[in-house]
Amino acid sequence: METPQRSSFHNFGLVFYVGAGFESVARLPDLLQLIAWLSFLFTLLLLWLQPAKRAKAYADAWRMLDDAYGRYKTDASYNSDKVFDARKEGERLISFTDPS
Repeated sequence: METPQRSSFHNFGLVFYVGAGFESVARLPDLLQLIAWLSFLFTLLLLWLQPAKRAKAYADAWRMLDDAYGRYKTDASYNSDKVFDARKEGERLISFTDPS
């Protein structure tokens, strides 16, 4: 549990940073406009790159291959051809992420 002195110190720091932010926006009105445009551009970049979709494809491919390899190691009837098929299917899943 925090002591009251430490808690008030954190509150003072927060008030100071918020106040300093408002002060710099008041002195530099173009700064707020710049921050808004940068936020807009980075949002567009994330929408265009779609990192979540690509990450999910890689995770799904990894799970598929890991599952096939685990079965191959533990089940004698699971042959290596099934592991290679899982690898091919995983590569198909991530093929849209290739930048070329």
